[in-house]
Amino acid sequence: MSESSQDYDFNVEIAIDQQLIAQELSEEQQIQLQNAMSQLSKRQKEVIYLK
Repeated sequence: MSESSQDYDFNVEIAIDQQLIAQELSEEQQIQLQNAMSQLSKRQKEVIYLK
């Protein structure tokens, strides 16, 4: 049997520090987006929501 046709059964886990960094970046981006959205006019927000 060739190596390419074998099924490998293993789990890949991201290190906890990488998960924390990704979570922090996501939270920071969400805050930045909320801040940017709060500075838009009602009409500009409407355009974004309709897209």
